[in-house]
Amino acid sequence: MILTLNMNELKSRFNAGLVLSAVDRAKKRNLTKQAAFTRRSAKSSIRRRRRTSAPGSPPSSHSGLLRKLIYFIYEPSTQSVVIGPMLTNQARKLSKYRLTQNKTVPETLETGGRVTRTSVRTGRTKRVYVQPRPFMRPALIKGLADLEKYWKDTVK
Repeated sequence: MILTLNMNELKSRFNAGLVLSAVDRAKKRNLTKQAAFTRRSAKSSIRRRRRTSAPGSPPSSHSGLLRKLIYFIYEPSTQSVVIGPMLTNQARKLSKYRLTQNKTVPETLETGGRVTRTSVRTGRTKRVYVQPRPFMRPALIKGLADLEKYWKDTVK
């Protein structure tokens, strides 16, 4: 037995606009849930304490500001989410040193690298290497493990 399907017949039974809008809604909902989980995971990995964290582990937040600056936003034009520390001019509160380079303090903590620091108190400069203390990438990797859970049965 051979079946033939006509496109006009399919169009009358299948409303592509409804399906695409349902997919878009599900995409936004799932990406937002995933971003919220990643944000929460990154924030909880940063401990507020006076001592410096070990290289390779999440950084310590001496003032508590780094944890407060982590946000996420859904970008409708690209249908994606951006998660991470917000850019701020409050670098003095994040560190007792001014970093004289193009990287921000959170970016330097995440990836490490050479920086020139200027002491706020004495004004002396010194070139130092900051060991990486990743906090966003491990949170993302942890969240990707649950990716299937968020997307399963979302479009019905």
